[in-house]
Amino acid sequence: MIILLILLISLSAYFSIVEISFASVNSIKLKKWADKGRKEGQQALYIVQNYDKALASILIGNNLVNIGAATISAQIATEIWGAKLGIIISTLTITLLVLIIGDILPKTLAKENPEKFALYTGKSLLIIMKIFNPFSVFLMKIPKLVSKFLGFQREKEGLTEEEIKLMLDISEEEGNIEKIEKDMAKKILDFNQLPISEIAVKKDKIVGAKVDSPLDEIKAIFNNNSFARIPIYRGDLDNIIGILSARDFLSELAQGKRVDIEKLVKKPFFVLHNTNVTEVLQLLKKHKNNIAIVQDSRGNTFGLVTLEDLLEKIVGDIYDLQDDRKIVEKS
Repeated sequence: MIILLILLISLSAYFSIVEISFASVNSIKLKKWADKGRKEGQQALYIVQNYDKALASILIGNNLVNIGAATISAQIATEIWGAKLGIIISTLTITLLVLIIGDILPKTLAKENPEKFALYTGKSLLIIMKIFNPFSVFLMKIPKLVSKFLGFQREKEGLTEEEIKLMLDISEEEGNIEKIEKDMAKKILDFNQLPISEIAVKKDKIVGAKVDSPLDEIKAIFNNNSFARIPIYRGDLDNIIGILSARDFLSELAQGKRVDIEKLVKKPFFVLHNTNVTEVLQLLKKHKNNIAIVQDSRGNTFGLVTLEDLLEKIVGDIYDLQDDRKIVEKS
């Protein structure tokens, strides 16, 4: 009887360990191990992905062993001290044993080493889940029915942006990532909410050239500003007709050829001022462009943005020659 009591208390500790381990485990680490073909990782990952079902089995098992331990403890104590005194001693003893050995101690250990315990206990918990499957399915339906009856709606699964940012802060505090990595990740998260107008160089700061400007004037713009590309416009900046590359222009000029600006320019790429930064980045990549002309709702030029501007929004300044170099992209 005593051996059976010890076994039941040990099982109580086991259920406490698996409950906390799989509730606290880092699923990203498990996925990494699972992808490498590690069987324990695959088993643990499956349990995490089906934690509601696992939790139902854990609660069934834990309650059964605790009730069993209390029953056996009462029987042993009654035989030794009699019915009245035995029940009192049994209640106090089993409460302390289950609380300390079966609950507090194992949960503390599991909280400190969730991945290790999840890998070690995954196989055994899967077996228990199969055994209790009919009962756990039934128990899982009860809270759903109650929630439906009370009109509660289940919240969307997955992490919110704020929760991810909080996790990044915690990871930095614990030394898992550097501050620069945390800041970079947060900037990427902010991209979706940031319109391109917040980054674009405004119209009055754009340096470009008229299509009929003297060649020496255009050459001076490239030489004095170290620009790789400039917008070419007809009349004013609201009528940008193309983007002129310094390489193409200076190459033609050096060869003594007759330079036709209209033939050298590449078709400009336009985006609306309220387009978010992430979308602009994807569009530039898709269309293989390094520069975009930002237009307002009337189709007039609002500003200009380069691929370098977008990257610097994440990583900070890449390289500075002049403070106004953001007007167009440098090579």
